[in-house]
Amino acid sequence: MTTALIVAIEFIFCLLSALDVFGAENFIYSLSVFVGILSLYPTIQTSRKMGLRYKKIREVLGDNFYLYFNCKDGDKY
Repeated sequence: MTTALIVAIEFIFCLLSALDVFGAENFIYSLSVFVGILSLYPTIQTSRKMGLRYKKIREVLGDNFYLYFNCKDGDKY
């Protein structure tokens, strides 16, 4: 929840900067670009964690990895 709040605040800051609410100063523009790049960090971390998790699951399931996405609770394979 905290990460989502931080990203939302950063997104609003970048949006306001893009709409030129703060003025056309170079410092504000540079700061907004930096904040925009920082707002990507949670996405990168989440994608990395998902990739590591899928790698472990693939090691366990082997050739049956497709079942991880396609198998429903009631299905028998």
